[in-house]
Formats: sequence, C-alpha cells, structure tokens
Amino acid sequence: MRVLFIFLCAISLTGNTLALEFSTLSKYKPTQISYTTANKTYVSFALKISPDKPLKSDLFIRVQYEIGSDTLNDYIYTDGEYDGIIKELFLDAGESVTVSLFLNNSGMDFINDLNGSIDIEKKEDTDVSSDEGAFHFVGSVWKLDESPIFRISKTDSEQKSLVLKFSLTENYEFDVLFIRAKIISPMQGILMLNKTVEVNNEAFLPYKGKTVEVTFPDLHMDKPGSYYVQLTHEHHSRRVNGIQSISWELR
Repeated sequence: MRVLFIFLCAISLTGNTLALEFSTLSKYKPTQISYTTANKTYVSFALKISPDKPLKSDLFIRVQYEIGSDTLNDYIYTDGEYDGIIKELFLDAGESVTVSLFLNNSGMDFINDLNGSIDIEKKEDTDVSSDEGAFHFVGSVWKLDESPIFRISKTDSEQKSLVLKFSLTENYEFDVLFIRAKIISPMQGILMLNKTVEVNNEAFLPYKGKTVEVTFPDLHMDKPGSYYVQLTHEHHSRRVNGIQSISWELR
C-alpha cells in the first residue's frame, strides 16, 4: 500500500511579521521559513498548532535554527494544541536565520490535518531577566562575542571560594561545557583559567534542565577588595544553545 501526503505551506508578510502556515509535519522533509535582517535586531518566533481531529498521541517537535555555520535545536512537547513564543534571538546586521520544523515522534514519519503557523517578528527590544549577581542570555543562547563580567566586592579577610553556577535548559546538547575565565584579583593580578565542565555522564542526553557548578581552586579570596570575572565560551561554534544564565556565589 502506498501512502501519499502533500505539504501545503503559505508564506505571508505583514508589517514586521513574516508568517508560514502549514498543514503537515514530517520527520524527514522540513517545514521551513527563512528571515534576513538588514540591521541588528531582536527576533521572536511564535508557534501555533491546532489539529483538525483528535491526535492518537502527543506531538514531539524538533525546531532547528540555522544561523550561518551555527545550528541550534529546541524540542517541544504538545498534545496538539500549542500557542506561544518558542524562541528569541539577537541577529547582527545582514544575518539570516532559517527555521525548520520536524516531527520527532518515534514510529511516525509524518502527520497531516494540522492548522499550524510559525511567525517571525522583528522586535526593537526584548525582556531579559535581571538579577543581582546573574547574567541571563537572550533565547538561552550564548554568543561568542558575549562576555559576561561580574564584579565581586569582598569586605572581609575570611577565606572564600568562588562558585559559578550555569543554569542549562533541556536543549543543551553537549556532555561538557568549555569556558574560559579571565579573573582580576587584587592579590594575584590577572588569572586566565580554562575549564571543562562535565554536564552529562549518562549513555544518552536526558531531556531535562540542570545546574552545573564551577569552582576555582587557584583563586585565593582571603583579602578584601574587588574581584572581576569575565567569561567566554570555548566551543567551536559562535553560538551555544541551552544556556539560560550564569550566576556566582561565595562559599
């Protein structure tokens, strides 16, 4: 028996919003839309899905974002009804992003009879949580040219240890995290430290968020003063997906 399915997609542009409507999702053929910006800007991505008839199982969708040589993957679970912002990104002038939707259910090659759309909207600004002692990344994406800097003021002579805490989402795809820290100490001067942080030691990557900690035994913090910590990631790609925030603590 041969099964025939047809991809029906329609792209529309309204104001600052580019929209793609679709009725089918496939495991192998992407439902795809591209956007190019002339200026530096924030871009948000909204997904809407409503099935024409009840589904036999929940949907597991992989959303792939291609920006230059970087490929980012997010995963979405839904019972079929979905309506919300799925990602926000910052794009430099002239950059393009291609968004591809794939069905990721085991044992299913495609699904029809969907009322779906993905909207790409240009934004002047974005809301990023700001907590004292923490740096939050737009869209949980750490760009290579983003270098969070922490100023840590110490007023006593008690020995303390610096602990950095990396909050990772379920979409972080690596077993390790590579970082480089430039630390300016009132006692030791400038320290350049590379760290390889183990994130996962299981056979498969678990689909769950977690927080990993990094300590710096070479840093002595037994004197009062201001300590500065600047961080960059040391991955091969310009963007690392799934890093929500970095915070610090003295223990």
